[in-house]
Amino acid sequence: MYTQKIEEAKKRRIDALLQADVEAYIAGYDEKGGILLERGQEVRGKEALREQMENFITLLGPMYHSLETEAYWPEEGGIVTEKGAFSFSQTEDVQPFYTGVYIYTWKEQPDGEYLLLRELHIDD
Repeated sequence: MYTQKIEEAKKRRIDALLQADVEAYIAGYDEKGGILLERGQEVRGKEALREQMENFITLLGPMYHSLETEAYWPEEGGIVTEKGAFSFSQTEDVQPFYTGVYIYTWKEQPDGEYLLLRELHIDD
């Protein structure tokens, strides 16, 4: 079922941030994957994602990323949209430094795994 595969994909992303592993983190994106930023800006493609995440991880170092799913909306063609609450903190037990709502669009791959097609974080 798609929910289990998406949860596994999210765990890999969380583990990559804990290890500050940029390559493992961007491996979680579809070949057309991207991050939607404020004011309509977009980071798309592996090289642009690598640069964005290298900057983020260099600035903040290893971090704990919590994702709490509120709902999934499956569509035709192996697309699933997910909404939930997120937080980033230096470790699991400290006050988060960044919180809000996320909207992810996942795409099923030929091997049955799910990778991110679009990612949007909206600050609290």
